[in-house]
Amino acid sequence: MSTAPNAEVSEIDSSARGPLSLLFASALCWLLVSGVLALVNYAQFISPAFLAECPFLSYGRVHAMQETALIYGWVANAGFAVALWLLARLGGTPLRSLNWVVVGGLFWNLGVFLGVGGAGLGEAAAIGFLHLPRTVGLLLLVASAAIATPGILAWSGRSRESAFAAQWYAAAALFLFPWLFSAAQVTLLCSPTGRRCLWDECGLRPDDLQAQAPKLRLLDERNLGADLASGSAPQDGMVVLPC
Repeated sequence: MSTAPNAEVSEIDSSARGPLSLLFASALCWLLVSGVLALVNYAQFISPAFLAECPFLSYGRVHAMQETALIYGWVANAGFAVALWLLARLGGTPLRSLNWVVVGGLFWNLGVFLGVGGAGLGEAAAIGFLHLPRTVGLLLLVASAAIATPGILAWSGRSRESAFAAQWYAAAALFLFPWLFSAAQVTLLCSPTGRRCLWDECGLRPDDLQAQAPKLRLLDERNLGADLASGSAPQDGMVVLPC
């Protein structure tokens, strides 16, 4: 009986070794890229003339490229791998449908590559931590759903009835990330008159809307430095609600 747990752990680890190694290797590569871009950005901060003649490597674009590589390259790949491993190991069941992880991982990193390149070409969105060009968003959504599939299967088919807190967090992250990412760029701008009407008619404040719908990004109408104040800020659409 003492060999059964070891055999179970060995089967779980060996079944996921290849796909998860792909995610971890990709994460390390993007961490290296992010580090190099961070050094370039720091050098430009110290010496503004450094690479100033190259638009692709201007200070703002390098910053967007570095942030994209760090968050969506390093953090996302490593996070996917850790979440999948936790769901399999703590659930006591090998991961299934691992081909989805491989395909999703390849397309995810392709999307990150296109996002970093798009930031260098000046196509990045002017939103912190969301610098990815909008054309890349759909690709990342599909890829993240593919990567999450084995994790959701491991969660639903776990061999142990009780669940650790880490399993809940990992499953929630895999399930909610596509929704949160797809809705993260919705912006709400409310005028003083609009705030008054919202309170008189509904008994709500803009902060209440944001609390009920975390996907909303609330902007101060007095902030002239907000990205929405720029006519060059890319927007898929705009809805104006008159009072």
